[in-house]
Amino acid sequence: MREWLYKARHFLPLLLPYWKRLCVAALAMVLNSLLSAFRPWPVKVVIDRVLVRSHTHVSRVPFVRAWLDSAGFTRLEILYGACAATILIAMLTGLLSYYFTHTMGVVGQDFIFALRRNLFAHMQRLSLRFHDQQRTGDLITRLTSDIQAIQDMIATGVTTFGTNSCLLIGMLVLMFWLNWQFALVSLSVAPLLFGIVFRYKRRIKVAARKARASTGLLASLAQETLASIRIVQGLAQEDQQDERFQERSEGHHQAFLEVVRYQARVGPLVDLLAAMGLAIVMWYGATRVLAGQLTTGDVVLFFAYVTNLYTPMKGVARSTYVFSKASVGAERIAEVMSIRSEVRDREGARQVSQLNGEIEFRDVSFEYEAGRPVLSQINLAIAPGEKVAIVGGTGAGKSTLVGLLPRFYDP
Repeated sequence: MREWLYKARHFLPLLLPYWKRLCVAALAMVLNSLLSAFRPWPVKVVIDRVLVRSHTHVSRVPFVRAWLDSAGFTRLEILYGACAATILIAMLTGLLSYYFTHTMGVVGQDFIFALRRNLFAHMQRLSLRFHDQQRTGDLITRLTSDIQAIQDMIATGVTTFGTNSCLLIGMLVLMFWLNWQFALVSLSVAPLLFGIVFRYKRRIKVAARKARASTGLLASLAQETLASIRIVQGLAQEDQQDERFQERSEGHHQAFLEVVRYQARVGPLVDLLAAMGLAIVMWYGATRVLAGQLTTGDVVLFFAYVTNLYTPMKGVARSTYVFSKASVGAERIAEVMSIRSEVRDREGARQVSQLNGEIEFRDVSFEYEAGRPVLSQINLAIAPGEKVAIVGGTGAGKSTLVGLLPRFYDP
């Protein structure tokens, strides 16, 4: 919970302007999932009322049976009505799907635009001490790859996870309402499925964190080498840099292979459990029809639900990688956004309109690392127009002294 709040305080303010659109999109997503849950019903009606036309079996949907019996529809009219209902459900779900997909895409792009702009502006305002301690390539990776991971989550992960979760809940409710015994049998493999998903979700997140870190290290080395290419070529260091890059590339390669291995394991395991669930449904449903306890349409309806039930389960399972990458990216971005610049104006500081050029240091001391002073009790006064040469050996503090003037650092 604490980790979630740590991330949320940097991202939620950027989403607040869109909360109304997000609520409407969420409502459209829920309605789309509910309508999708009723897609197999016209098929059930056609099987029970048009193809089989058997009254010896008891339907588990009494109000539908009573309405069709009392209305006196012919088989052809029922068939036409079922076809029309199928098309109508498809049209409504298509419109709702377009609305929430488009809304989430637009909001996601606006959010990512604001986040990237804020992160870049924040990085610029951090002190030189921070930039001295960071690799430039790693900061660029946070601005590009980490934000891209969050964008992928908003564009595909949230939509996929939301629609599949709502559809899953809707189908489960209908299944238990129709026949709770059949529903329990159909879901007998679900605990194993969820166990596998959550087990691998944790492993994938750890592997994704390592992969992100290796990407930053690789980008840093490439940036440093190319930025100093004159020195590298002048000192004939190409082979040494090649070895360093190959070493980091191998670490990057192995980190992503670990993620791929976990992803590759999840898919087949989920598919196998889904096949086992379908086999159980076929066996139980067929025995209940032969015993006269279910109609053929009921079994077909359950078979459609179980088939569609494992599809969103697999979608949720496979989306764990998208969420894991986004979570790691959010951690890395929040880590930078939480850092406050050491160089800050004092309370009540005034805007300077004109400087007369006088410079004075009074008992100035400075250290980059605690206990290792670079400057100690420096006193220096320079009058306007006066020229002063600062000389000394390497590491004497010449650049540090000059760097204090524009407040690159605060003493």
